[in-house]
Amino acid sequence: MQNSLALGLIAAFVSLASPSLAAEPAACLSPNPTTWPLPSRPYFMLAVDTSGSMTANVGVTPIPSSCGYGTRRLDHLRCALKNTIQSFSGQVNFGMATFARNMTGCNPECTTCTYSDYPDNATSPGCGSGIDTARRGGFIRVPMLQDSFWNATPPPDNTASLLEWVDNSCANNREVFPDGLTPLNGILADMARYFSPSGWTAQDNSVTYASPLAAQDLAGAGVNGGTACRSINIILVTDGAETCDSPQAAANIAAQMYANGVTVDGKTFKIRTHVINFIGGSQTESDAIAAAGGTVGSLFTDNEAALAVALSTVIARASAAELCDNADNNCNGCTDEGFTHYCNVGQTCCAWVTPAQRAACMATWAASVTQVNPDGDRTKLPCTSVDAASLSTTWLCRDPSDTCDGVDNNCARGVDENTKPCGSPSHCPATEVCNGEDDDCDGQIDEGACTTCIPTAEICDGCDNDCDGRADDGVAPVPCGVGASNCAGIASCKPEQPVPAGGCVIGAGWLPCANAPVPEFCDGEDNDCDGAVDEGTSPAPCEPVGAPGGLVFGAMSQCKQGSLDCGGVCKGFVGPSAERCDGIDNDCNGQVDEGASGLNEPCGLAAAPCAAGTTQCVNGAVVCQGGVRPAAEVCDGIDNDCDGAVDDAPLADAPLGGSSGCWTLPGDCCAGPGGLAWCPPVGATCGGSGSLRPGCHAGIATCANGSWTCTGAALPSGEMCDGLDNDCNGTVDDAASGVGDPCGMSEGLCEAGMRECVSGQLVCASTGPAGEICNGLDDDCDGVADEELPEGVACAVSYDVGVFPGERTGGVCRTGRRGCIQGAEVCIGAVGPTSEQCNGLDDDCDGFVDETGPAPDGVEGAVTDGVAIGGVCGETVGACVSGIWACLDGFARCEGELVPRAETCNGVDDDCDEAVDEPSDPAICGAESICILQMGSASVCAASCGTGCAYGEKCGLGYTSFDVVPVPNVCLPDPAPECVAVP
Repeated sequence: MQNSLALGLIAAFVSLASPSLAAEPAACLSPNPTTWPLPSRPYFMLAVDTSGSMTANVGVTPIPSSCGYGTRRLDHLRCALKNTIQSFSGQVNFGMATFARNMTGCNPECTTCTYSDYPDNATSPGCGSGIDTARRGGFIRVPMLQDSFWNATPPPDNTASLLEWVDNSCANNREVFPDGLTPLNGILADMARYFSPSGWTAQDNSVTYASPLAAQDLAGAGVNGGTACRSINIILVTDGAETCDSPQAAANIAAQMYANGVTVDGKTFKIRTHVINFIGGSQTESDAIAAAGGTVGSLFTDNEAALAVALSTVIARASAAELCDNADNNCNGCTDEGFTHYCNVGQTCCAWVTPAQRAACMATWAASVTQVNPDGDRTKLPCTSVDAASLSTTWLCRDPSDTCDGVDNNCARGVDENTKPCGSPSHCPATEVCNGEDDDCDGQIDEGACTTCIPTAEICDGCDNDCDGRADDGVAPVPCGVGASNCAGIASCKPEQPVPAGGCVIGAGWLPCANAPVPEFCDGEDNDCDGAVDEGTSPAPCEPVGAPGGLVFGAMSQCKQGSLDCGGVCKGFVGPSAERCDGIDNDCNGQVDEGASGLNEPCGLAAAPCAAGTTQCVNGAVVCQGGVRPAAEVCDGIDNDCDGAVDDAPLADAPLGGSSGCWTLPGDCCAGPGGLAWCPPVGATCGGSGSLRPGCHAGIATCANGSWTCTGAALPSGEMCDGLDNDCNGTVDDAASGVGDPCGMSEGLCEAGMRECVSGQLVCASTGPAGEICNGLDDDCDGVADEELPEGVACAVSYDVGVFPGERTGGVCRTGRRGCIQGAEVCIGAVGPTSEQCNGLDDDCDGFVDETGPAPDGVEGAVTDGVAIGGVCGETVGACVSGIWACLDGFARCEGELVPRAETCNGVDDDCDEAVDEPSDPAICGAESICILQMGSASVCAASCGTGCAYGEKCGLGYTSFDVVPVPNVCLPDPAPECVAVP
């Protein structure tokens, strides 16, 4: 005992020596809840499934949502989100994200929206950019409202922005939509980016949101080892399994956010992922994501009401109540507020020095707790000094009880409470000794302590005190009873019994005190007259000091009375708040939902046939009552749902999905919506094609002009040659009408045949008339050959343009006229180019007449008058020289020729007969002279010297020029005549 006390004192000393960092603010130690700081608001990021499957109806028979939005999953989801946001706004903080699809071009009715992917989308619509480990599949529509309690001015409320996405209007392109695939991994990855220190930037870089997590948040044990005292949550609502990545990818990112958390300025926030499986999801996959995200398993819902309950359940679970465990469970900066804090001094306890040793003490005590002994072995509780009992890290939340030692061992309810002292003066139970006192406080005196009979006054103790052989003889009744006045009475000793002198009997002693004990209650008195004050009393309901008066408690009341241990303080009290419409008496005045805010406000639609109502609180939810509310739209030419559009989808009387087929044949074989009736064609069913092959198909029951009609039906008909399967028997153009009919005629080249269906066209398989051509045959089958051929059409002679290049339209060339002669087509009167001739004409039609040059354009080689132009003409003999045949004025002329002339005496063959100066008739030198050869010069005519020679001549011997015959005495030229005197 002394050793344990010593260790307890050491622990107390250590606690006193430590800095009082765990000292609580005065407001936290107050028993009045109104002085406690408000808890930190939990954060909930709503990750909403906006895939195309959200268009499916809820229920086999479609169930409308309570908000009047419609019967689709999307309508139920938006309605549940709207009611949840309105109910919990101000208590928790929300943000919202959808899958990454862009919505544009919307009218308020959401009927004109166009959906597209953001930049860098991967593979499939709505999956978002990236691969599974870096997927961008989410888009933050409304960022989280930060609970910045450290700022004097709170941030603007985002409730209106959140409700804008679930108000059944696509104005401003803002509404939870149904399009694309299901990137569960992608949206969780973008949630992780948003909570990270760097925040989140949109895929199109249109906006950046900073992380809502802040270093100013309170420090604390947090979630799963986190160091930040704030509940951070993602609520993933999905109606389908992952369709962009593997199912494990989403579980991996959820595990990362919960196991590793997000660290901001030294504080680590653990993020839980809650999964609500809405109708169509895979329970196995959603359970895996939830388990990885620290929330054990997913919740399954199948309609709006169940979804709203699931959302409320998740929010309630994440809002921690304060426990007495030396921690700030509700993150308001106070530890264990409203609970009694105990010390443990002066009695056996578990000594410790370090926090780890203290934790070991608590673990040892916890192991001793059983159903039989719910308080456990209290001696295992940590020793706690009075000063340590004022520190949140070291005070005891478990009552170690009081030892009967005159000391307040637990610092609560006074000294030695719940112990049983006895005697006068009062003393604690001790070992019985032979002293005439009840030392051990068991109601017997000196039992087993005295061995030799020494006569004393007889007392009522079952022993022979006066040694007369009789126990308890002659003992007078005595006053009895202590404590409350009802305990006063008379106690009589049991009847005397014979015993050996000084002996004792078992079972003797005082009869019960003849008084009026009552059950013990907490009033500082011993009501049950057992010597103990207020022992075993049950905790009493209580209200702390400062609590408002007149509070009404009960099942429907928000207020809960606290629990008051006898001598303790009121703990667990829940006080009132402003009344709101939630089915609970928030202000604890005995009335539920009276005077809640937001009521009696105009609501609903005023557009005919609707009339506006007012907001009322019904069954814990704000609803619109009065007026004329929108009804389900039906095909009747009336705007039943008052959305400004008559008979717009969805129509409540529309055929169920998959059963809208119809036909247009008259009859009442089949029934459709709105009294529409028809009979199907042979082979078809009421709403389908049956055995009919493609080409025939049922129509669609369509609402038009306020009534249902069948549009778009394609009925079978008689087979025609048109490339279609008109009778829908699976064969195109079989047995088509007109096939096999005779056609054509037998005349001329024509031969009759029969009609055939070829490539969807009805054709005559015969030899038909053709255009008449010049061939001596009756081509057009009119009984006449080559008639009415076009005549007079200009034509030209064909010629070799390689031989006659260029334009050849001049000269002798002429166009002719086309004609048919004896079955042959000819060009009558046409003249084409020919080789140029020497004839004064432009034979090659190039614009030049008889031009020189080689054939065919020139006349060279052309034969004219028996001679070839360009050839040699004449001979080169004597004085004669040959020439060249040339074309002049259309005739052949020999140009450059020297022709024979009369022979003269000159030493030349003038007449080109190969004889020079030959005699001729007449003689070439006359009758009196002879042609003499002159050496070195031309021949000369020389006369005989008989009559003398003229001056410059001399008489000498000459030779004839023709045959060189000597001729004497002829006058020959004298080159140097002698001068003689002239008489």
